[in-house]
This record gives sequence, structure tokens and C-alpha cells, in this order.
Amino acid sequence: MLVMVVALTAATGTSRTAEQATRSEPKYIPKPTDFAIVCTLFNGPPKGAKVELPDVPITYDAHIVVGARVERLEFGNSPWVVGTSLNFVIHSPTLLLGNRFSGEQFVLTFSPFRPTTAEDKIWFSPDTKYLLQAIERVSPKSGKGG
Repeated sequence: MLVMVVALTAATGTSRTAEQATRSEPKYIPKPTDFAIVCTLFNGPPKGAKVELPDVPITYDAHIVVGARVERLEFGNSPWVVGTSLNFVIHSPTLLLGNRFSGEQFVLTFSPFRPTTAEDKIWFSPDTKYLLQAIERVSPKSGKGG
């Protein structure tokens, strides 16, 4: 498991899991080109939604579907509008989100990304357009990430 966490950090630079966000680790500082959205996430495709978009890889070695419904825009220019249902493809839902995430809301911060280096082309799908930089579970009390 340690190897996977190290590989996640090495491959994505500053990605933080929802579990890490609750610890006192440095917080990701968004760049001007980043955007953040609040999504309800699901274990598998979004419940009861028609997904019209292709699967969207957002981490290195992405191969597991996590369904998402966009609830609101936090900042930046998101390619997905509120109400969009899509399938994010990630490396490891358990490492990234913990065991109980389905039906929960998270703030997801993305950076534009294109696999360009030889190493990128090994770890990332050629379809990766946005890289997940940070994820935080939305606090039920405040409705904000925390």
C-alpha cells in the first residue's frame, strides 16, 4: 500500500486523498488555470443518471469507474456544467476516497493536463485532459470542503 501512495504522489505531484485532507498536511494551492467542482460521487456509474460523456480519466493508471454528478462550481472554468453526470476513471477509490464514499459530496480540484513526457505516457491515458490535484469531503454542516 505504501508503494501505491508514493506512486500517486510521484505521478501526480501534489494530489491529496480525502483521508490526507483531514490530516495536517500542506494544502494544495490552486493555479490560475485550475477549477474546482463539488460532486456527489458513487461507487460505479451515477445512480439513476444517463451518462452521455465518455469515461474521464483523472489520475495516473486510471482503470476503476467512480460515478459523479456535478452539484456546483467552486471556482474556475469547468468543462462540466451543474447537473452533468459522468464517469471519472481513477486508480484506487479506496486510497483516494476511503471505504465509504458513495453518495457523499466532495470538492474536486483539477488542473488542465496533457501526457507529454515519456513517463507521463506510461502512467496516464492519452485521454487524460484534467488531472485531479486535490479532493476534500464536503462537511455536512457547512456544505464546504474541510
